[in-house]
Formats: sequence, C-alpha cells, structure tokens
Amino acid sequence: MKNFSEMSKLSQEVAENIDEQLYDCKEDCKKGRLSGDMYECVIRTVLNTMDNWTPRLKYATRCEVLDWFQSEYGLCL
Repeated sequence: MKNFSEMSKLSQEVAENIDEQLYDCKEDCKKGRLSGDMYECVIRTVLNTMDNWTPRLKYATRCEVLDWFQSEYGLCL
C-alpha cells in the first residue's frame, strides 16, 4: 500500500477531501465499530466523492485513493 506522500498530487487532494468528510468516524472504521447505516454512509461518501470529482478521475487515481483508504480506514471497497 502506498504511503500518502508517495501518491500523486490529485490523489492526495481527493484523499484529503475524503478524510475531511469522514474524520470523525475514522477510529470506528479502523476498529470495526460501524453500524450498517454508518458503513453505508462511509461507502457512499467515498464513492460519491470520487465519482463527482472534477476533472473525472482515471482508473489509476481511483485505485490509488482506494488503496490509501483501505490502509487508513481499514475498509476495502
């Protein structure tokens, strides 16, 4: 898994945006303490952020962000 500093600038921007939106539940994600509704909300937030990013994210960028997300939040999407 890539370290944040090894990611492209665009991937870092997307990751920072996701982190700002989900920071309050980061520890709960890591420890597996999300309810079904919260889990759904986290997934929706990540996917909506990437789907609505301008310019449209390429596959490699999306993979880089999801790899970071898995290492930071402990969830594989």
